[in-house]
Amino acid sequence: MQQTLIGTAKLLDHDTGFDELIGRVATRGGITEEGVKVLRARLPAVFNDLFEVTLAKLKRVKKQIGDQDIR
Repeated sequence: MQQTLIGTAKLLDHDTGFDELIGRVATRGGITEEGVKVLRARLPAVFNDLFEVTLAKLKRVKKQIGDQDIR
C-alpha cells in the first residue's frame, strides 16, 4: 500500500493531474474506480473540516502571541 501511494505521488509530481492519472491506470469498473468513488464522495468534506480546524487554531495562536509572524 505504501509503495502504491509513493508511486502515485511521483506520477502526480510530473504535472499529471488526478483525472489524467486515473484515466491512465484505472480499469473501468475496476478496483481503482471503486476507490476513486470513495475519495470523490468523502474528501471534499475532509478538506473542509481540515481547513476549518487548522484556521481556527491559527487564529487562537495568533491571539495568544500577538503580532508575531507565524509560519
